[in-house]
Amino acid sequence: SASSVTSTEELGVYIHYPFCSKLCAYCNFTKYSASHPRAPVSHDRAEEWLRVYHRALSRAADVTGKVPVTSVYFGGGTPSLAAPSFLARVLDHVAAMWPISR
Repeated sequence: SASSVTSTEELGVYIHYPFCSKLCAYCNFTKYSASHPRAPVSHDRAEEWLRVYHRALSRAADVTGKVPVTSVYFGGGTPSLAAPSFLARVLDHVAAMWPISR
């Protein structure tokens, strides 16, 4: 069984978006070209990635419990390549898993 974090702690959530318009030789992060066949550019691919993010966030919430989230950071590749509606749905799931500290 996973242990929970005490309720006095705060949580920052990192979302790794591994797609880039150009792959840089200096970057050591896990990344793929935005033209990669699994990139969430189509509706079906976006839905697939949303399911993956939702599962990962739900598992993390099971471990942390209802700790207030103070920040959400999108990083990795180039998160600005994602559709705003895609990012909004990820953020909605974060808000469903944890209380958001304002």
